[in-house]
Amino acid sequence: MSDDMFGAFAEAATKTKIAAVCFGLAKLFFFLTIFSAFVNMMVAIINLTVYVGLVVTSASLCISELMEKRKIE
Repeated sequence: MSDDMFGAFAEAATKTKIAAVCFGLAKLFFFLTIFSAFVNMMVAIINLTVYVGLVVTSASLCISELMEKRKIE
């Protein structure tokens, strides 16, 4: 086990890495959604759709990785 965050990320499985990147992007899109709601509602709806898609992708990748590890053990 590594002690720092970058070491933990380097040791993680591929699906977990992709899920972490999707989750980070989802956080960015959340802030974009909030800011765009004041400018244009259509853009806010598009950003919200992308945000939900990234969160669902992140969750599904994490769940599938856990299911694979349970099958192996």
